[in-house]
Amino acid sequence: KDGSVSSPCRNVTTGAELTFGTNNTLTLGPGDLAPTISEPYEFVLTVSKAGKSPHSFTMPVTVRLDLIPTVGVSTTDATALDDGSNLISTSQRLTLKGTCDDAAGVLSWSFSPAINGDPADTTIFPFGFSSNTLVIYGDKGVFVSGNSYKATLTCSVNGTAGSASMQLSINSPPSGTGCTACLASSPAGTCVKTGTAVIDKFTLKCTGFSDLHTPLFYRFGFQEAGAASSNWLGLSEQNQVSMGFPTGAVTLSFYVQDRYGAFTSTFTDSINITAPSFGRRSTSTLSGYWAQVVAQVAD
Repeated sequence: KDGSVSSPCRNVTTGAELTFGTNNTLTLGPGDLAPTISEPYEFVLTVSKAGKSPHSFTMPVTVRLDLIPTVGVSTTDATALDDGSNLISTSQRLTLKGTCDDAAGVLSWSFSPAINGDPADTTIFPFGFSSNTLVIYGDKGVFVSGNSYKATLTCSVNGTAGSASMQLSINSPPSGTGCTACLASSPAGTCVKTGTAVIDKFTLKCTGFSDLHTPLFYRFGFQEAGAASSNWLGLSEQNQVSMGFPTGAVTLSFYVQDRYGAFTSTFTDSINITAPSFGRRSTSTLSGYWAQVVAQVAD
């Protein structure tokens, strides 16, 4: 309407006259109408029935031109999958970078479904949920293994908002029956936990593990009684290794990791090693043997 003169509504792009039909619901899409200048659009609803006088209702509508912010989300901490999602592990640190083309925009991050953790806890979310960088320490139990989440950044400016999202898939660790350490010469169907230093070998083995993301990698560690920490062998696709140990109680540690870094909890086992009968040379011989074992691990 322009003053007292009314004219049909037209599509702002094509100029074609808009027709609304006879339904009780009217829907117009973005860009159908040009912004109003001084006068509002007037939409008139007329209801009629045979034998009855028609009744009309007029609603004025003002169309405002608001620029919707352009928003982006990216990360270098995830593995892009063929389905468009991004694979991350439950235990990793995740950094999401956001952008908004309006410097005055107010930023807000959200997740669907909701993640675990208090947004105000800076030990989990050190930069909070209102900056262009979202950092999450996943090892605090934020994500549930096997779940998928949609991370969304919203940028709000003067009553309008733009948003961008990223789909995150949480990688599950390999599943399996466990890991053991057995005397290599154990009779079939048994697992002997005692042996003699230098002479006997033990087989450290993980069995029955599977995962969607192969190959799997296995890691074995050992700790002698009184030691402050374990010595770890490197990751290997071999699910077992044979080696000897020094005299005393030895604790064995194992874990299994998939191709993208998701790993199981640490399995443990223990064995007991007795000294061989080397007479006076026993102590020096064992010390030299143990030095060789540690050197092999270091390599």
